Amino acid sequence: MTNDAAAGAVPSQVPPKKEGIGKYILFATLGCGFLVGLIALVVFLVFKMTGGPVRVVNAQLEALREKEFDKAYGFCSGGFKQNTSLVEFQKFVENYPILKDAKDYSCPKREISGNTAELQGTVNGNDGLAMAAEYRLVKERGEWKVEYIRLSSTGVAVRTNKTDQEGERERQEGEQQQQQASEQPPEEPVGVSTVSPGSALQISEVNVEKQTLTDSVTVNIRFKVTNFANDKSNGTARIHLIQGLKTFDPNGPLVSKLSRDGIKELQESGSQEYTFADFINTLSIPNSYPQGTYRATLIVHDQIGGQSAETSTQFDIP
Repeated sequence: MTNDAAAGAVPSQVPPKKEGIGKYILFATLGCGFLVGLIALVVFLVFKMTGGPVRVVNAQLEALREKEFDKAYGFCSGGFKQNTSLVEFQKFVENYPILKDAKDYSCPKREISGNTAELQGTVNGNDGLAMAAEYRLVKERGEWKVEYIRLSSTGVAVRTNKTDQEGERERQEGEQQQQQASEQPPEEPVGVSTVSPGSALQISEVNVEKQTLTDSVTVNIRFKVTNFANDKSNGTARIHLIQGLKTFDPNGPLVSKLSRDGIKELQESGSQEYTFADFINTLSIPNSYPQGTYRATLIVHDQIGGQSAETSTQFDIP
């Protein structure tokens, strides 16, 4: 009976087969793989497109490693050579021995805009040392040429794969080098000079002239700007100055109608380097405005040199 019951028993229903998530995992895996591959392809194409300037830098380093200064100098642009002689270039290299024994230049950060390439990377020495280096290159007759070089005097790294004692000693030496570098003025980069010789941007010879009219007073403010940058990368001198003005009434508040940033813009190019620029601002102050002593703040931005300067002057109304 037990056997019959067992034979006639209704078998338990087999649980329905659930749709597994395997296919979704497969799709996700394929999607992630495609995305990773696409990113890798984009990175590869970007590095391939920007590889030309890096190859030029490495070719220059190879020439320096072979002590072929003339050949290395040949990788420089016309603007570079105009501002930095071969002798000055050699002196710059002597100040950075790593340039004479560089294995290569690695550059993870690179940007190309038109005929200009900006590179920020590391010069790696054959002795295991490294130094942060910034290069700017320009295209001349279809070839990339070095226009600007800046090396970090505090960017020396200690060698790797050393014993703990050797590593500690070199770490201390590196810190000592950085301390010495911080106590000395930084080495000037070589290449196209974007900052004129002299001190910081200056505003001088401020002169105020007034003319009383029927319903207003006209105020002319003249002044001179010096020590701004000259960009000589294209064989000519170019300047770019933008001037702002803030005017405050006798009670102190800013007069918005007599104030504006970018009120004047001066862009000039010529064969000779510019040493000064004359500006004039004309203000028309209605008779309805408060009487007393006004204060005008003159602001000048040097777009090429990255400097700014300001000064203030006063005038009485009426």
